[in-house]
Amino acid sequence: MYEDAQQLAVKDTLTGLYNRRGLVQFGQHDITLVIQTSTSLAAIFLDIDNFKIFNDRYSYDVGDQVLRAIAAQVQRGVPDTSLICRYGGEEFVVLLPGLDVAGATELAETLRNSIAALHIPTEAGALRVATAARLFARAIATARGYEAATPSHPGSGSDVAKRSYADS
Repeated sequence: MYEDAQQLAVKDTLTGLYNRRGLVQFGQHDITLVIQTSTSLAAIFLDIDNFKIFNDRYSYDVGDQVLRAIAAQVQRGVPDTSLICRYGGEEFVVLLPGLDVAGATELAETLRNSIAALHIPTEAGALRVATAARLFARAIATARGYEAATPSHPGSGSDVAKRSYADS
């Protein structure tokens, strides 16, 4: 029973992914390991554009169906070693141990395209998510120590974010 309660504390019941508490708990382990081994860790932040429309126009049940479909697509599209979490309402975070900025940027673009191509079956019919889902790839740590990949650092994972904003 204690183990069940612990799982409920770190899991999102709607999607089956880790929640924000799970990200903090298990992500800290990944970050510590990266620092100790001088390897890379990338993060992709996914935010569904205009998600409120699904809830307002159709229903919260339809919005839930959309979230579950996107969670499943993200799970299919990332390596098994990834830590995936539903960070907030329509926000997802993927930690990618061993992946550098270039690899994360490529993966983020692949995820963005695969989500945009989804025809999500719902009780309101097949729906599509806006292609302007925002994905960000940032290197948290590298063999040289901490390196932030931000929009102010050319060649960073911000290229995906710029393309995503340009699409919206």
